[in-house]
Amino acid sequence: VLVLFVLAKNVPQYARRCAERAADFKARAVSAMREERDGAVELLEAAEHSLRAALSVAPQDHEVHHALAGLHAIRGESAAARAACRRACALYPPCPKPRNALGSLLLFAGRPRAALRHFERALRLCTRLGLGPEEDDDCWEAAVNVALCTVQLSERGPSSTIPPAAVDSALGLLRRALVSTPTDERLLNLLTRVERLQECTFS
Repeated sequence: VLVLFVLAKNVPQYARRCAERAADFKARAVSAMREERDGAVELLEAAEHSLRAALSVAPQDHEVHHALAGLHAIRGESAAARAACRRACALYPPCPKPRNALGSLLLFAGRPRAALRHFERALRLCTRLGLGPEEDDDCWEAAVNVALCTVQLSERGPSSTIPPAAVDSALGLLRRALVSTPTDERLLNLLTRVERLQECTFS
């Protein structure tokens, strides 16, 4: 039995099972936090233990590093979350998910210019795959956040002036994103902000 267990730990399925357990622990922890129930801390610890176990046999798995970043983010461990995202990006550059996650972490930290670079890169990755914000969640996320970063940078004043072409691009991306979510109030409000920015840019 011991031999079989050791062999089982050296196959990709073991890492996947660990990652799946971690996702379950994380979901239960988030639910506990929302409902203000006890046990969230222990569930997050169990999730991290499962992810570490996955990494022990699959250290190059970018999805596991991405999942670990999400866990750190929930705990408020921003630096560790960004480091895990960067690791995921480095391990599998064509994937836009960790790039979007890293952009979100930077945006939350008040660094829209740095965030914008990652969202734009995620958008380019999606474009290379022939995907657009009308049909793909990752592309939708990147497009919306490019627009949000553009607005936030414009609100910082003259030193952060945004080129008219960037404003036009942000507006176009938002309109494409609204194709799949036409009643999203947050997007509609953001669209209004970008349209006002465009008016100011060309006035």
